[in-house]
Amino acid sequence: MGKDRCEICGYEDEPGTLKKYHVIPQEIMEQAGIKRTKIRKLCQNCQDELNKWYSTNISDITYDTGIQRFRTKSPQEMLREYEVAYQAFTRYKKEQQKIM
Repeated sequence: MGKDRCEICGYEDEPGTLKKYHVIPQEIMEQAGIKRTKIRKLCQNCQDELNKWYSTNISDITYDTGIQRFRTKSPQEMLREYEVAYQAFTRYKKEQQKIM
């Protein structure tokens, strides 16, 4: 039987050692009314880096020019925010691998 491979960095390990990671947190998926979550097999380093990336690049508030004040983003806005952040992170990691 083959090894498990991280879907971001390509790190290989014994089957069953890489963990399944919810790309978009389950609570946001539930709030947005989406039942199927995006799950990827990631190594612990990529999980940790991705969590840091999210905490740096995702905000749950936005400035609404219509009401001219800050407001909490809707679940659909948060869903999109996580998708964009995940795509940016995977591009960043691929560029990093090219440099090394």
